Amino acid sequence: MHGSLRRGALRVAMIVVCAGAARAAWATCNVIPSAALTFRGTLGNTDRPFARPGDWVTVTLDAACHGASPGFTGAASDTVVTLVFTPPAGGPRNVVVLATDCAQVDTAVCAAQPHVAGAACLQVNGPGAATVLERVDQRTLRFRFRSRSP
Repeated sequence: MHGSLRRGALRVAMIVVCAGAARAAWATCNVIPSAALTFRGTLGNTDRPFARPGDWVTVTLDAACHGASPGFTGAASDTVVTLVFTPPAGGPRNVVVLATDCAQVDTAVCAAQPHVAGAACLQVNGPGAATVLERVDQRTLRFRFRSRSP
């Protein structure tokens, strides 16, 4: 009985200490981070499903999903991005290639494909021009989505 009385007194003492130490807690909604938006693709992930002229699009290779890929290798100037525009009504597609040297890109192969209306290469990252195509590291590539006109 003496031991149970001691345990009971200890419980009462703990409740008194905890009740005296309690303070008001204020909640806020703006400190909860938003979910990271990643849109998975066959050969990489993007940070957005759609883009408009001026938007940066980031393509990443996830080690878990794309571990077999060597990543974005070679010189940054050798990087080529191909964009395929598919109309919502199912019409012919248009292909736009972003490259630092369009002389090295054969758009005729793309243009000859069935359901492709045309293909063009836009030369980017030239001297004095803004950066449009950027390899951040071996697993991350960014490009600025731009209009056809330079």
